[in-house]
This record gives sequence, C-alpha cells and structure tokens, in this order.
Amino acid sequence: MNRFKSESHILAELLESSRNLTKRYLGWLKDVDFEKRYPVKGVTLNNALWVTAHLVCAEHTLLIEALGKEPMKIPWIKEFRGGTKPLPPGKGPTFKEMLQKMDTVHCTALKAVKSLQDEDLNQPNALGHKFGEKNDLKRTIIHHAILHEAFHAGQLGWICKLNRIKTV
Repeated sequence: MNRFKSESHILAELLESSRNLTKRYLGWLKDVDFEKRYPVKGVTLNNALWVTAHLVCAEHTLLIEALGKEPMKIPWIKEFRGGTKPLPPGKGPTFKEMLQKMDTVHCTALKAVKSLQDEDLNQPNALGHKFGEKNDLKRTIIHHAILHEAFHAGQLGWICKLNRIKTV
C-alpha cells in the first residue's frame, strides 16, 4: 500500500477544506435574505446569492473547463462571472437550485483534480488562463481555485457579521 498521497489528492483535500468553510458560512446564513446587498462606507457588497453562484461559475471554469473536462450545462452560469453585478431580486436561480449545482460542480471538479497525475499538473491548462505574471499550468489554476474559494468564503463571513451572526 502506498503511504503517500499524490499531489493532486492533496490539492483536492485543500479544495474540500475551502468548500467546507464556504458551506459553514452558508449554513449560518440560512435565515438571511440571500439577495440583500449591504452598503459599507459607500460601497455596496455583492449579496450571498451572487457570491455563491460566482463560486459555482469559477469552480466550473477553473477546475472542469481549464482541466480539459466536458463543460456542464448550467443555464445561468455566465451571469455570475467575475466583474458581473448581482441580478435584480428574483431574476436569477433560486438559492436551493444554486446549492444543488454547487454540490454537483464541486463533486465533478474534485474528480477532475484527483484524476491528474503529477506530470499532468505541469501541463498548460486547457483555457490558457494565466494569473498575472504566473504561468498557465494546471497546478497554478488549482492553487488559484483554492485561494479564490477562501476569498469568497471571507465575503460570506462579512455578510454573517453584518447580520450579527457569530462566526468564531
């Protein structure tokens, strides 16, 4: 029996850890209006619905498409790319639908990451995405996905705090 995990399995564990943090915040927000936006010092934050849908979109792009897997059919996904604004209340998918897609995309993404051999991680990603001056390797895109998830989990943490929900 091999006692050592492959790099791709370790990366998948980190992805799962980041997602667990996101899901913890979403659980604490269950009784909050997910479409409410919060103004803070003249800046209006994205709402929990947008953040969640954006995470679905990003994970799909970074860990399914960029790793060369078959794209899934999610009709609303383009509405939540980086730089888009939240849709007017009631115009997007329901939060329940989004959570279902979030789980489906995450499961597919984890399988895609785990399927990679160490040498695959050194190959360019299928979309040619680069991050600043960094390379376009599959490893880099997976690292970015892990950090991206944690960043947006932090936004959900702020929404918890704005609703007086204790997070620590």
